[in-house]
Amino acid sequence: MTQENTKSDVNIVVNELKQDRTDALLRHLQARREDCEDRRRAYWLFHRTMRTRHNWLSIPLLMVSSATGVVSAAQLNSNGNRSIIIGTTVLGVLSAVLTAVQRYCAFSERAENAKLMAKSWSRICRKIENTIIYIFSNACKIDDTVFTKLVEEIQKDVESVAQQADDMPPTLLEKARKTSVHFNETVKADPEVDSHPAVAV
Repeated sequence: MTQENTKSDVNIVVNELKQDRTDALLRHLQARREDCEDRRRAYWLFHRTMRTRHNWLSIPLLMVSSATGVVSAAQLNSNGNRSIIIGTTVLGVLSAVLTAVQRYCAFSERAENAKLMAKSWSRICRKIENTIIYIFSNACKIDDTVFTKLVEEIQKDVESVAQQADDMPPTLLEKARKTSVHFNETVKADPEVDSHPAVAV
């Protein structure tokens, strides 16, 4: 029997989950949601770290580049002033070094990648929350086959995002898990963070 046929043979009985809310599948979904939430939080923290480093590097580079342009313009009317020539050379070298460091570290690209990963984990987290709602809400009625497909889609999404995930310092994931209760304070006032309430289970 192929793997696809095995998956198609799986059928989740929603009424059984509604009656037994300690079922292993439901506990697995809850644990998966918490894990996705931790990874979402960790990637937002990583995004903030990379963005801050990019800004700290870009601002001096902008100032040095501007100063290089001003000194270069002054050099045209300096009649070979040695101090201005030395200043232009030093600023040019410093600008080249900062540019090389910026390209090598790629803080901006890493920040954007982290933001995309955070949004991907956030999307899966919301999908799991919506799926869990079907079990805990007495007003929601859903076909067993449809619910089974939702669970299988969640698993596929998790595997897909995990394969695309960039490496991130493991300390950030640990920090995200330790600060899960205080997430809003940890990344407060960041308009790019898409926080959403967790489902009470």
